[in-house]
Amino acid sequence: MHEGPQRIAAAWSAQPGGDEPLQPGMILSNEPGYYKAGEYGIRIENLVLVVTESHDVADAEALLQRLVEHVVRRVEARLEAVRDALGPDGLIRVDANGLWSVDQAVERIRVLERAAGGLEYVEQPVASVEDLAVVRRRVAVPIAADEGCTDIRSALVLIKAEACDVFVVYPSEAGGLTRARQIAALADAAGKWCAIGSWAELGPATMANAHVVASSTNFPFA
Repeated sequence: MHEGPQRIAAAWSAQPGGDEPLQPGMILSNEPGYYKAGEYGIRIENLVLVVTESHDVADAEALLQRLVEHVVRRVEARLEAVRDALGPDGLIRVDANGLWSVDQAVERIRVLERAAGGLEYVEQPVASVEDLAVVRRRVAVPIAADEGCTDIRSALVLIKAEACDVFVVYPSEAGGLTRARQIAALADAAGKWCAIGSWAELGPATMANAHVVASSTNFPFA
């Protein structure tokens, strides 16, 4: 774990800040990962909040809110840096994986849009179709459905609810290339755009995804 100056790491005493005592309210990042030398690496980052064992629920909720605010500030700063690097014409997307409430989504989308100087779209800000539709009506940024768009049936539900502007289409979830193209065709008929989704497939499956994009008319976000 590391965030600085406090950290938990191998040979911790030799690391900068390794002798910094942990105090309630400190935030560290836990980043387990797998690395194959010379080929690739996968890492997951989770923020960890230091609390005392005696904290009651009210204290824990206050500290959790502090953690959330810290994360939002970090994301704002990163979006500002990305915009500076890309310039005014670069396209930026944000993905919440369905973790926000409606009110959180509306507030954070507006904050992050300002920080980024504009967003191409926000992917799955809330979990349910009903909530997606509400968020879409309350913000100006296009809304994309990812976890909510898995097959033809879910695509039809999204269209009926006017819940999104963009479909993220995964051929592996849709049931193959034909089903994925059918979802894209439904989106096209409903005036929606598509982006291809991938589970980091290797050669043949990546080519299959490219085939779906090339053989459809509404994948400007591939």
